[in-house]
Amino acid sequence: MLLLLCLAPGHPCNAAPRPRGGRGNGRLLPVLDNGNPREPSADRAESTDSPDGPDSTGWDWDVTTMEGSLTRIGLQHAYSAEWMHAEVRHDLGNSLVAGVSVESWSTTSVQQAPLGQSVRESGIGPTTVRLTRGLAGVGEGHFAMAVSSFVRVPGARAGPGPRTVEAGVSLPLEVPLGENTRLGAMVASNLVPNAISDGRHLEGVASLAVSHYFWDPLSGWIEAVSVSSGGDRPWLGVLNAGFSLEAVPHIGLMLGASRRNRGGATDVGLFGRVNVHH
Repeated sequence: MLLLLCLAPGHPCNAAPRPRGGRGNGRLLPVLDNGNPREPSADRAESTDSPDGPDSTGWDWDVTTMEGSLTRIGLQHAYSAEWMHAEVRHDLGNSLVAGVSVESWSTTSVQQAPLGQSVRESGIGPTTVRLTRGLAGVGEGHFAMAVSSFVRVPGARAGPGPRTVEAGVSLPLEVPLGENTRLGAMVASNLVPNAISDGRHLEGVASLAVSHYFWDPLSGWIEAVSVSSGGDRPWLGVLNAGFSLEAVPHIGLMLGASRRNRGGATDVGLFGRVNVHH
């Protein structure tokens, strides 16, 4: 199992280079046992969009001070760390919300266990602009649905983030299941670059998530995600779960685990985040 991820200019992987929303064209990209690259969507499809907007002030913001993950892909191990990622959203009126998120710094490292070899990339991450329109639902505790579109612009050319522009549209909804439990669902279509060749393709995403508040600062969730890319790209299934704790007002801690399967190749991982929000 080769881990050398299309980084060296003369490597065969680079014969048809491509920039992924984070890989290709020299991008850090593990190669699985069957010779297929680990598609970028395996990293993106771990979040069901929320139809909720900002609170009564019309503004909200979130700063992820530190986020990290550890993933095992066969005999390979991938590590990532991110610092000071910021997002701000503003209610423009008429159920229209605009948001901007900036990923300040990220680093990714992949290591193949038997050889002890590792490859690392670091740099400024992408900037994402998102526009969301509420279609139904007013306030917490009600059925809510929205349509959301985004454009993601690359950051550092040599960094671990996207290297070409990505765009997409999603339709998230949320249904309350009693006082402390919510059911979320989403369908989405994203235009993303190919993994190791020029060009782009459409990606279809469907997800289902259940979240529950156990008591005032502790909550948990479980989420299933399906990604279909068409062509000869195998189906991707993701299952992840975790807990969020807000022991101090406006400061959150999240810990979780994930399992992904694509084309018969399975990887498992752990992830965590510390953030400040309003």
